[in-house]
Amino acid sequence: MDLIARLCEPVVVMAEGKVLAQGTMDEVRANQAVREAYLGGVAHAGGRPRVSCSTGQRATRRLRRRRHPPRRIDSRVDEGEIVVVVGPNGAGKSTAMKAVFGLVHVREGRVRFDDQDITNLQPDRIVARGMCYVPQEKNVFPSLTVNENLEMGAFIRRDDYRPASSTAVYDLFPPLKEKRGQKAGTLSGGQRQMVAIGRALMLEPRLLLLDEPTAGLSPHFIELIFERIRAINEQGVGILMVEQNAKEALGFAHRGYVLVLRARRATRTPDPT
Repeated sequence: MDLIARLCEPVVVMAEGKVLAQGTMDEVRANQAVREAYLGGVAHAGGRPRVSCSTGQRATRRLRRRRHPPRRIDSRVDEGEIVVVVGPNGAGKSTAMKAVFGLVHVREGRVRFDDQDITNLQPDRIVARGMCYVPQEKNVFPSLTVNENLEMGAFIRRDDYRPASSTAVYDLFPPLKEKRGQKAGTLSGGQRQMVAIGRALMLEPRLLLLDEPTAGLSPHFIELIFERIRAINEQGVGILMVEQNAKEALGFAHRGYVLVLRARRATRTPDPT
């Protein structure tokens, strides 16, 4: 929010195409309609209640560009788990993940998070509940610096998140520390992915959705990103990840789902031994 205040004044806040409030940053922050729309009327949650996600949906893009949307997909992510979804291109992996996050309309079935029905809830409301999504492409603000990208990730937080949250991100991704003043658009693919994940972590999510986080990266960055994902999970964050590097991802996941022809074909739970 501080970054937004520096870039523009007055501020206009909109939701679902309607203007909720306009004025100075202080006036917008104090507006009850804005708080209810973007925070659900509650402050940033510091606790970590049980995380669960159970879906069984037939989803379609709002623009209806897919002629054959995913059919029934039953899956779950329990607290502290890493769950990986793999399958061929066109199987509906990313579409299913977007349906969980409210980016794709669900026509049948339900999506539940922390025992609450969030089916077709607006993404900003889902974020306020503790779920963050990192898309595969166009996942950074290229004209903003690394540090400004991180600040944008925490724009709905009302507590004093700095410097603790940003320090935690830089500790998790040391290469970003020396590039904090560099524009994100000039970074390598692997570094941009670090920024995107780090921005999501600024909200201290309970569930992190990652859409092919290693796509197009060099072997060095693939290994690094997977290592950091495991570190994030060790901090108690649940992970739902779509990934093409199936062998590597399933090697450290608690459970894996295989989608074939837009339906779940198999579930794999690694042998604890």
